[in-house]
Amino acid sequence: MTQTAPTAALDDLVDGTTLTRSTEQPYGDRAQVLSQADEQSPLLDVPVAICCPNCSEAVTLYERGLPGVVPYFDAACTQCDVNLRTWCAVAVDAAYLQIVEPATLTTMVQRFWDDWLWSGITNSKDEPRTDEYTERFATKTAAFGWSWEVTCPLCRRTRTDLERASALVGGNLYYHHWSHDPDQGVCLCRECHNIIGFDT
Repeated sequence: MTQTAPTAALDDLVDGTTLTRSTEQPYGDRAQVLSQADEQSPLLDVPVAICCPNCSEAVTLYERGLPGVVPYFDAACTQCDVNLRTWCAVAVDAAYLQIVEPATLTTMVQRFWDDWLWSGITNSKDEPRTDEYTERFATKTAAFGWSWEVTCPLCRRTRTDLERASALVGGNLYYHHWSHDPDQGVCLCRECHNIIGFDT
């Protein structure tokens, strides 16, 4: 459905005054992981396509702009045969749909996953959900066929690397609390967990 445009064409189309590109936001404020959309999103007032981060196929179109909050999203990418949720779909200004590249959308989602896991996911009751999303992300990665893997936020070793490094410790990540009330924390490898906790 989409095709890539040469960089020169992209630069001509993009208005530099409203779009600031960076490694975290390669399409500036014209594309973001759907979970990141909020009341201040510039995508509220323009037609928006929700795209698969693997192939960039548009799976849904919000013709009147993105809702201020998208609490639930479940749509299938027919090309990849994968269900998309708010944390693995990318909202793109429909005017920019023809220039988005699948590899860039993939990178955006993987960065979002890393940042989200590393900051410690909690639900509305401040209960930890990092382990739950570690498994969800790993399952979705396999469905997309990506090589991305959950890593320890401190040493950046993947679970596979951790398993290879030590048969005793294994590749599991352990929940490290930085607050018990409310319950908040992050998953770390055993070595980093012990260093931070001083082996307690």
